[in-house]
Amino acid sequence: MTTDDKIEALAAALDSVDRHVRIVDASAKRSEKNRLNMLHLHALAAVVIGLLFAAIEDSAMAGPNWIVIRLIPGAPETLGLFFFVGGMILGPATWYRHLKWEKVGLWMILLWYAVIAVSFAVGTLLWLTGQNPSPRAPALYAPMVYLHLTCVMAVHLVTLNRMTRLRRLQS
Repeated sequence: MTTDDKIEALAAALDSVDRHVRIVDASAKRSEKNRLNMLHLHALAAVVIGLLFAAIEDSAMAGPNWIVIRLIPGAPETLGLFFFVGGMILGPATWYRHLKWEKVGLWMILLWYAVIAVSFAVGTLLWLTGQNPSPRAPALYAPMVYLHLTCVMAVHLVTLNRMTRLRRLQS
């Protein structure tokens, strides 16, 4: 192999590394953009759902799923407002990339989902064990939906914690 051949082989290897780095960088940027879009979607959903939840009428909370939620002071308005505020914090914090406030908004949203999941689960268990003699059957899927959303928020929080650690290491 001549010197020119070695130089061409090295150039080809470097070109390959450069292509790989560009692909990885584009993939990382796309993943970050998708994650931020998801956070904005969660924030928007919290704002809209928070307002709608606060407007629930007492008659709509008559079923067995709602037995625990009815015990929360000021519910559904307090719960709706809490969720709304979480979304109002998360949206701008994500836009301006303020990780501490993103965490605050995510924690509020996570706690809301967890309260709803636990409340619905307790209401369902009470109905299934005959301790809530409501003639209406609970929505058995409801606790799982909110447990799932609680887990999604937890994943976002784990990601933000990792990002915070990486930023500390880089500075």
